[in-house]
Amino acid sequence: MAFRSKFVLLTFVVAVVAPIDVPGQHFLSPRPQTVFAAEPAVGMLTVHVVDEAGQLLPARVHLRDADGRYLFLPGQATRQSAVYKGTQPVCGDWFYTDGSFRIAVGAGEAQIDIAHGPTYATVHDAIPIVTGQTIAKTYTLRRLIDPLAMGWYSADEHLHQMPDAALMLAEDLNLAAVPICGGVELSYRPRQKVTPLPDANHLLVTELPAIEWDCFLWNLPQPLELRLDDEPWPQEDFATSDRPGGSADLRTSFVVRTPFLVEQMHAAGVTTIAYMHDPPRIWYYPLYVANGWIDVYGVLENSYCSIANRGTEAEFWERLERDGTSGNFGVWYRFLNCGYRLPASAGTDNVGMGVGVWKGYNRVYAKLDGPLTVENWLNALKRGRTFVTNRPLLFVTVDGQEPGSELHVKAATPLSVDIHAVSATPITRVDIVYQGRVLKQIDVDPATDIRRNEKITVPGSGWLAVRCLGRGDNPSLSPAFAFAHTSPFYVLVDGWPIRSPEDARYFHDYFSAFMKRSLPRVRSEQIRRVLEAKCRDALAKYAAQAELPEAESAAAAVRSEPARSAR
Repeated sequence: MAFRSKFVLLTFVVAVVAPIDVPGQHFLSPRPQTVFAAEPAVGMLTVHVVDEAGQLLPARVHLRDADGRYLFLPGQATRQSAVYKGTQPVCGDWFYTDGSFRIAVGAGEAQIDIAHGPTYATVHDAIPIVTGQTIAKTYTLRRLIDPLAMGWYSADEHLHQMPDAALMLAEDLNLAAVPICGGVELSYRPRQKVTPLPDANHLLVTELPAIEWDCFLWNLPQPLELRLDDEPWPQEDFATSDRPGGSADLRTSFVVRTPFLVEQMHAAGVTTIAYMHDPPRIWYYPLYVANGWIDVYGVLENSYCSIANRGTEAEFWERLERDGTSGNFGVWYRFLNCGYRLPASAGTDNVGMGVGVWKGYNRVYAKLDGPLTVENWLNALKRGRTFVTNRPLLFVTVDGQEPGSELHVKAATPLSVDIHAVSATPITRVDIVYQGRVLKQIDVDPATDIRRNEKITVPGSGWLAVRCLGRGDNPSLSPAFAFAHTSPFYVLVDGWPIRSPEDARYFHDYFSAFMKRSLPRVRSEQIRRVLEAKCRDALAKYAAQAELPEAESAAAAVRSEPARSAR
């Protein structure tokens, strides 16, 4: 401790007394003119960010000095640390401004990037900073489109750090949600809070219950006590809250309690939004989806913060559509192919799987009937009037209908697809997707505003969606692959349902293997018996659609697996 005290004192003295170099000697000079160090070589930068009417516009600012160091306003250090070993933040650090700021910057050429959400053009500039001089800059951001005037509201429904009014305004984020992710409890009570931030067009939703790695639970109407069907939950269910070490090592509380909780929450009127991590873990999802317990599917989640910023374009598409548990969209497409109605949603997960991105990086736009309220927003999500994006805005109608619509047509009847894509990051490709495959690929010259009308004919009943891609070269302003995707349109040809035996077989086989691996960990015989019955029912649905010759025996595979105590 004595050594530490002397070190601190010496550091202080050196900091306030200027050293004088004399050949062969180093000592502290007592002369007053040498007590203080020289003034740093800085200039002052004054910036105004305005809209086209000349009004101050809140914005996100990435500012680097000539040495490449990111600068912050006092009290606004927003450095994004990578949270996983070996990962680096995707974009540069930033701060938020209400539209006007003044900051000291080291001499030399500074670099500045400015953005105000996806609906405005962005700015990049190089600024020569001269020691002792003040440089004044005014930047006008051009509005690309006004979604709010069209009834479209943006949301990031997966945050873990509390946003403030400055962030909501600068990112043009209408709704932000901060879920409480944790274990699977036996009792829940309504705690969800909604705060205008700072006004009625910007809402913060907090204390939102969530089952980690599984579902967000919105609008719980009354307290809920977990039950075993009509009976009280067993006093001893042997569930533990141990965290998983991988997809094959699930914590027991998740295996034992989660399917019952999701079922009962949904029956109580809760809106369930599925969310996926990297890689996505579909675990109980075949059970939930088969029984209609999932209202909305979070497809553009944290993993795509990194996917959208590495590799080639071919690798981006490969990762996006990958089957199994390596790609959210691949799994989502398979569920849709089976005829399940699952609208799209999106969230950033705050740290973007360790790559460090701003809040609202991934977001969902929903078209509301009426003003912004949680109820109106959830209703729009459940109806599928949404698109998800990490930059472009994608407005699509099919035969004049919004996403989420059901279209009844005769065979060989052409559909009219109207597409309007707007983006500060130039768009280079638009896909019309049918049953998970590209029905029509439209390569376009890079543009920030694209309008197309396409006439298409589908081969049979199926879901239809549109997605687009743009290329960005400044990670502080855009992902390398700027991507947007609509929710599905459901096209029924001559009244036939949407079906895919191949994809139904995939979920049947996956879920059979999952239950064989997981049911032995359910040590309560009472709980396991009820859970087995629910799983058999779901497997039977997939087996029937997959046209398996021995549907009942395939479903019985879970039942025949001997129960074992968890090891």
